[in-house]
Amino acid sequence: MDIAKFVKILISLIVILSLGFWLFVWGFGYGYTYGQSKAKPIASIKTPEDVNKQLATIMNQMPMLSISGKITAISDNRIEIATPQLNNSQNTTSTPIKRTILTTASTSVKIVTPKDPSIMNKELAAFMTATQSKNTSRQPTNTIPLIMPSSYTETPAKVSDLKVGDNLEIRSTGDIRYATEITPVQIKIMK
Repeated sequence: MDIAKFVKILISLIVILSLGFWLFVWGFGYGYTYGQSKAKPIASIKTPEDVNKQLATIMNQMPMLSISGKITAISDNRIEIATPQLNNSQNTTSTPIKRTILTTASTSVKIVTPKDPSIMNKELAAFMTATQSKNTSRQPTNTIPLIMPSSYTETPAKVSDLKVGDNLEIRSTGDIRYATEITPVQIKIMK
């Protein structure tokens, strides 16, 4: 390769790399700092009540997929529950207090009980040991993350195990905020 061609390629590389460097600095340096300096707090939030209103607005935009309540009546596949009333701060619509749960053959039912404290303490100690050893060793980034042990156990149950007075957690795939009849995918009996 002749020297003139080599010099042209070298100059082109230097120009391209320097342009790339300055674009990087401008985009992630000055651009980032400029964007952060222009960030302003939301002007409408001045008091704790304003914060509560803003949170209520956000929460009302999210679908409600689960609800808790106490069984008041059972008849075949229909379970009547009493739920706490949730008021919507945006309008006068409130969630229903009484709801009907319609069970199907595909409804999963589980009994949820708190774990024995001694078992929970052993599981937590093992989890903490595993966490510390994982943090100190150089593990590949694609390893399975550690999951903290649960403080309760879930055992399979049947709809026939439900009794008046049981506290339930109902899970659905759709928004059930204002539903009076719900066909859940899962029912948890809280013991």
